[in-house]
Amino acid sequence: MPSNEDQNKRELFMTSRVLSLSKAGWMQGRASVVWAAWKVEDLKTPGPHKIYVMKQCWRPARATREAEMYPGRKEAL
Repeated sequence: MPSNEDQNKRELFMTSRVLSLSKAGWMQGRASVVWAAWKVEDLKTPGPHKIYVMKQCWRPARATREAEMYPGRKEAL
């Protein structure tokens, strides 16, 4: 995933467990999976390690984007 500091740099994450499976069992329509994850780079040193939350989502190409569903919230994305 792109680094917060440099969009040309990539950071590798390892997922550890699923936190949410909202509609993920459906292979049709919009759905998302939320994961707990660690930065792989952080795992090279003794823990405890910071846990990140990652959202994986998908939608049909013609569906409304999530950012368009919440007017005035685009600046937060």
